[in-house]
Amino acid sequence: MTWSIRQLVLGLFSLAMLTGLAEPAFGCSCVSMAPCEALWLRRDGGPIVFEATVVSLEPRVVEHGMVDGERIISAGPTTVHLKDIRNLLGEGATTIVTPGNSASCGYTFKVGQRYVIDAYRPPGTLST
Repeated sequence: MTWSIRQLVLGLFSLAMLTGLAEPAFGCSCVSMAPCEALWLRRDGGPIVFEATVVSLEPRVVEHGMVDGERIISAGPTTVHLKDIRNLLGEGATTIVTPGNSASCGYTFKVGQRYVIDAYRPPGTLST
């Protein structure tokens, strides 16, 4: 083999090794593990799983003041009002809170739809 072919083979081998070892990068930690793994690894006293129908959504808008006087408006948490609760594990609630967008690991619920909800209880509220 000539020197340039040897370099090409070595380069392709190195590239194959690096891409084979690569893992996906996620923008938020909520999608970095399988749903079942996330459910059972809760550190807040245990998971809460229940079925419920969404009655209404109460999105909030958050304003942030900037040093130069500009304002940034972003989606805040959404309160989800529920009915027809059927507990599967732990005790569900008539309201839950989810971050306002998927980038913050929030979920977009739809009014009238029925869901199986995996939730946890941070201080003062039930969240998913």
